[in-house]
Amino acid sequence: MVDIMIVLMLPGAGDDLQGLKKGVLEIADIFVVNKADGELEAAAMRGAAATRAALNILSPVSPHRRPPVLTVSAIENSGIDKLWAEVLRHDEASKISGKHLTRRQNQQVEWLNRLIEDRVLNRFNTAPRVRDALPRLQDAVARGKMIPAVAAEEILNLWEAD
Repeated sequence: MVDIMIVLMLPGAGDDLQGLKKGVLEIADIFVVNKADGELEAAAMRGAAATRAALNILSPVSPHRRPPVLTVSAIENSGIDKLWAEVLRHDEASKISGKHLTRRQNQQVEWLNRLIEDRVLNRFNTAPRVRDALPRLQDAVARGKMIPAVAAEEILNLWEAD
């Protein structure tokens, strides 16, 4: 649960190909190619260019904004100021547009759902009848003696009886 998703890539590690994956494109707010210095500087620039090209080819998640692709070097202290400026710009823009509030609300609902799932699963796994029967049913499914749907129905019926 974050307010900004920065995808950090290493030059020459094939990470520029990660930028082509739809899931990464959907969640990334900023792409950063790190270690843009010394022998890796050229590779970092190529990786950044490849990521920019991928972003130009694929349909953007938002028609109003394409994630920036930056290069940074902590050793040379280069690009860090641009990255920070981009973080602040993104934060301000998301607050003005209402996306920050919407994201925060969605995160709270997701957190609620995860808590419910965790607690239901914990109660399920600690129910005495479930705890006693589950290993037998798992074994029966693993050996092909019972299909998963029948085993699931049986274990859920035992849970409801507890």
